Amino acid sequence: MSASLTFSLPAEPRAAALARSRVRAHLETVSPSMLDAVVVVISELVTNAVRYGGGSLEVRVLQASRVLRIEVFDAGQRLPQPATPNLESVGGRGLYVLGELASRWGTTLQGTGAGKVVWCEFDMAAGTEEAEPASLNGPDASESSPVLAAAENASPVAAVEAVTRELGRALKALSVSFLIVDVSGRGLVRLAHLPSGKDSADNVATPTDAIRWADQESAISLPFDGNAFEQAVRTQAVQVLPVGEPQTANHGSRSSWLVLAPVTERGESVGVLELRLPTRPSDGEVEQI
Repeated sequence: MSASLTFSLPAEPRAAALARSRVRAHLETVSPSMLDAVVVVISELVTNAVRYGGGSLEVRVLQASRVLRIEVFDAGQRLPQPATPNLESVGGRGLYVLGELASRWGTTLQGTGAGKVVWCEFDMAAGTEEAEPASLNGPDASESSPVLAAAENASPVAAVEAVTRELGRALKALSVSFLIVDVSGRGLVRLAHLPSGKDSADNVATPTDAIRWADQESAISLPFDGNAFEQAVRTQAVQVLPVGEPQTANHGSRSSWLVLAPVTERGESVGVLELRLPTRPSDGEVEQI
């Protein structure tokens, strides 16, 4: 291996963000598409190590001309096992995501009571001629884009608001909301901070809902009934919907467009990002969302 990086991490929730930052800075010469895949994989491996490992963690990045290898060491002996989720499951897909993004992966026990290494490899030559996806921030956008920077720099509590705010600015969105999967798994909840008695935000194309109040905070429940919100969660595909009647005779203009994008965390479906846009988003914008 011609280039390597090794660093330790605390077994804390912030470990994944710290690992992403270190690896991004180290792999500055890797193509953006591969770097995005590596960052997702790092998040998966480190978070698994925090949840199921023990003691401090160690991350190793080994880079050669043809292979990029990621290793995450923890003191636990529990080996990761792929789950068998069905279409109704909202979790259990993390290792499948790992398998899709990396060329190969596996685990190695370090010896009795000495911990384990979960590793994966990327073929550096694969996909080098692929066209890069369109970016919301122009052809020169990279990991320094405002959206990604907001995700990396915000605290966990503020991350959702920071990301949705920057994404809304980039797309000139009329409104941006995050809806989280209800604990029952049978609907979504849109969280809003509104004074009691004040009308909620313009929720066009929202299915039948119910507003629950606690002091000055409201939570709008959207049950699954086959609507587009449920389709975004179940199919894990972005939904683009016209809102309102066409404003011109040739149906070339709508009052706005609704984009519903599934949100996952380590392969688990956690909610839907709802954006209301003044014009229909391009294929590149949908891909970036």
